Amino acid sequence: MTTTFPLPVGKRPLPRPGLLLAVLVPLLLLVCLDAGQAVAASEREGYNQARQHFQAVAENRKKAALRVHWERVEQEFSALYKANPKGPYAAKSLFYLGRVHESLGKASGMKADLLKAEEYYSKSVNEFPDQRDMDDILYRRGRIRLKLDLPEQAATDFRALVKAHKHSSLAPKAREELRGMGASLQEPQPQTESRGKKDKGAKSGTDTSASPTPPQSKVPAMLGSINYASGKEYTRVTLALDGEVTCREKSLPQGSKQPRHLSLTLQGATLSSKVPSKITVADGHLNKIRSGQNSPDTVQVLFDLKDRQEFKVTRLTNPFRVLVDVYAPGAAPAEGVAEEAETSPPPATGKGKKPPRYVPPEGSRKMAADLVEQLGLTVRRIMIDPGHGGNDPGAQANGLVEKDLNLKFARILGGLLERRGLSVHYTRTSDKYIPLEERTSQANANKADMFISIHCNANKNPGISGIETYSLNLASSKHAVSVAARENAQEPKNISDLQVILTDLMLSSKLKESRDAAGSIQAKAVYTVGPTFPILDHGVREAPFYVLMGAKMPSVLVELGYLTNRAEARRLGSDKYLNLLAKGIVTGVLAYKTQIEHVATR
Repeated sequence: MTTTFPLPVGKRPLPRPGLLLAVLVPLLLLVCLDAGQAVAASEREGYNQARQHFQAVAENRKKAALRVHWERVEQEFSALYKANPKGPYAAKSLFYLGRVHESLGKASGMKADLLKAEEYYSKSVNEFPDQRDMDDILYRRGRIRLKLDLPEQAATDFRALVKAHKHSSLAPKAREELRGMGASLQEPQPQTESRGKKDKGAKSGTDTSASPTPPQSKVPAMLGSINYASGKEYTRVTLALDGEVTCREKSLPQGSKQPRHLSLTLQGATLSSKVPSKITVADGHLNKIRSGQNSPDTVQVLFDLKDRQEFKVTRLTNPFRVLVDVYAPGAAPAEGVAEEAETSPPPATGKGKKPPRYVPPEGSRKMAADLVEQLGLTVRRIMIDPGHGGNDPGAQANGLVEKDLNLKFARILGGLLERRGLSVHYTRTSDKYIPLEERTSQANANKADMFISIHCNANKNPGISGIETYSLNLASSKHAVSVAARENAQEPKNISDLQVILTDLMLSSKLKESRDAAGSIQAKAVYTVGPTFPILDHGVREAPFYVLMGAKMPSVLVELGYLTNRAEARRLGSDKYLNLLAKGIVTGVLAYKTQIEHVATR
């Protein structure tokens, strides 16, 4: 007899394992397929967006001149490649990464950017030898290698293009490049290995899809120019390079027949053929500047100094350059001349005795005026610096371009200062780019009594507005770091490196006088504008600005307002507002002038 047990209510027998798999496997496949399609769609969308951003920068001349726009595009393509190095958009991402740095190299003229482009093109060739854009990559890499002075590698690229892509529209251009180089279409028989030994077993010809990459050793930076600006007591020489080098300085004493020398050895550098071997200065501080290639990667620059001239060597980055400031004996800038005179203790006159009452000598007023002039404690000549210019537009928002507005305001400000009897000079009077270090050197060479750099601000937050005035010092806030980074064309993280340089310059800069001048200008500008236009007073701040470094006179940087704030941009576009703001700054300059002359003559 068979006994059966009824199933509990609500229970059903479990399905057989085979049936379960038959149902679940197709479902899992559908889920995976959908996920894969979603990832592919996301990659496609990301690539298309990055390519659109690339085109937007490439077709906008102003954006293409600024590194920050290219770096954003680079981040997009780099993220695509790293997310899926073997995916359908990996080869294209590497190709566009090469094009980004190729465009950067064209805009900056820096060899480091071209090296990075060559690296990405080589990586693309090696990892994806069968890609459709190979002819374009070979041609672009060949052109870059020519600029990097690698003619043999460039010829290999052009030959590979002609051989493997003979129907490409770039093949005739590659042949033309080879003819211009005096190279044949046939690959020469290799004669040596990389170490210079004979390669008897080498075969003629090369792989058409992946030509050899150049040596991985660092390509020396090129010293492209040596410029100088001279004044009565001061000369600044600027050595401009397209990459960083190690700089060693050595002072050579004056001999019986030879003048005193300053020798700079630039390790990891080559000398451009455009730089003359000898530059005659003869300005009373420098006789000559001589330069030469001591070894394949070492350049020496020799400065013939007059008598006992003092000098200071400073290194700046982005782009890399070396500044040599030469001063007449005793003319090197010193901090706090007036302040020391004020705080010096009176001469001892004996215990319990009061110092005799001072009686001004005859003609003391004239003597006081002479003292003011000798110590530089007056303001007669002003250097106005309209920030940015040329291929550096500065901030751009709400239909305004900073470089144009700076120049317009500088002319308004200069006209008002001249009406008050002051002599005015400008670092630029047209849409021209002036390197930051050359702006203060112009002021020093012209013996200006005050340096005013004009700028407009910008912020990611469009609600921020207001006027602020800066003097030179270590950055004391994140906001100051951000503003200094933008005006110096640096990343905020590099400001810490800049502050190391600044600590060496603090004793030779008029920090206190600059703070006083900035305070007077800021207060009077806000006081003048406030009753007519609503304006936020951000006060006086301190930050390390390249453009203020090395100045021998009180120097300030005025941020007129935020172009990224719609209301403030509308005011900055108004002549009425600009004229009122200029009047306020002039009032501040005159108030500071009165203050220091009163201190010097009392």
